[in-house]
Amino acid sequence: MAQTSDITNLLQRFYTGKAEQTFSDEFWAHKEFESVTNLKWEGESVRISIHTGRNDGAGAIGELDDLPVAGSQTTQQGEVSRKFVYGRINLSGPAIWAAQSEAHSFKAVLDFEMERLVADIIAQRSFYLYTSNVVAGNANLNGIRARINGVPAPVLAAGVVSGTITLDEPGGISTTFAPAIGGTRYLRNGDRVVWGSAAQLSAGGTAEGAGIISAINRSAQTATLTQTSSAVIGDFPDNNDLICRGWSTTSHEGGKCPQGLGTLVNFQVGQDLQGITFESETWAATNTNAAGAFDINKLHVANQNIREVSGKKTDVMVAHPSFSRQYIDDLKGDVRFDPKKIEGGYETLTFSSGNPIKFVFDNDAPYGAVIFMNKGSIFWAVNRPWSWDKTDGDVLRSVSNKDQYTARYVSYYDMAYRQLNCNGWMHGVTVSNTIF
Repeated sequence: MAQTSDITNLLQRFYTGKAEQTFSDEFWAHKEFESVTNLKWEGESVRISIHTGRNDGAGAIGELDDLPVAGSQTTQQGEVSRKFVYGRINLSGPAIWAAQSEAHSFKAVLDFEMERLVADIIAQRSFYLYTSNVVAGNANLNGIRARINGVPAPVLAAGVVSGTITLDEPGGISTTFAPAIGGTRYLRNGDRVVWGSAAQLSAGGTAEGAGIISAINRSAQTATLTQTSSAVIGDFPDNNDLICRGWSTTSHEGGKCPQGLGTLVNFQVGQDLQGITFESETWAATNTNAAGAFDINKLHVANQNIREVSGKKTDVMVAHPSFSRQYIDDLKGDVRFDPKKIEGGYETLTFSSGNPIKFVFDNDAPYGAVIFMNKGSIFWAVNRPWSWDKTDGDVLRSVSNKDQYTARYVSYYDMAYRQLNCNGWMHGVTVSNTIF
């Protein structure tokens, strides 16, 4: 029989590097934003310097006038909290035993498990990337998959509560900044979910109920939800409840995910982000309402607004592929671009508006919006890089009372902003050709 230590070495030496390469190939933000690992973490958080104002000590004067008062760039100390992201695999005792005499068979099993694990982690990281840490005015809430907007009377049969729910606002993004269509796009059949109000789903909160998504109708934006937490109809979702992934009413993603680009539109007056209060010019995103049909000039205006407010240029833009399919003919006539296919499947082109800008088209991006980013202002604050957990000395752990072993791939990190106003959304664009 193969020793668990042999499999541990295989996971660490071969699959860790392979996973890192897959992250770079298939999750564009993994390599576009710098990963900073030398931060001085204090407990659960780290303090970083945030740029919130320019030096006012520069200016023109008369020949005998007093010199400008010496100034400096204005900074504040922001605080970023680490988030805990995990992926787990299970290997049965018979599969490990087979590694001794059927090495090729075992490797095929391990290859399949690792390939799917990495794909699942990328899917979750991509969802976190576009969602927000502020939903319904609650700065402690993120991880929202959708808002419930239609709940018929649930069916109670044999102690099971089940019914069809209608969903909108995918990713918890307000309809002000993204269309309500595609309410099911961040859910998959078989997902375990919880639901409740913003207060109930905030970090440390207890959800109203828990269940499993047992069927999805993408075109109708509906899902069949079977309750698992109890068989009480009163605990079934209500209209305007929020839904997120979760395994019980007390173990869920609400308020516990890395912050994402949705912060750029959901961070509002009267709220704090990274411990710093909203300020419309210095500590806020530069967003552009482009309501209506696509107009190439709106892309230029949005980009120029960011440059004028922040003094910095846009390096990368991202939108859903429906944007590419709908508007590529317009782009041909007005903009120089270089279509390019990246290994891993997301498509890019180079957009020119004062400087060349990488334009990424990603299936998980919000509909009807283009996100503008300055790469130097956003980074991954990494407390623990992706690695196999071996806290008790071995990667593989025996599962209690089962002929089974489990391993977990883990990272502690968050997305952090050094400056907000050099990033923004262009929103409200009429969309078609969407997938969901």
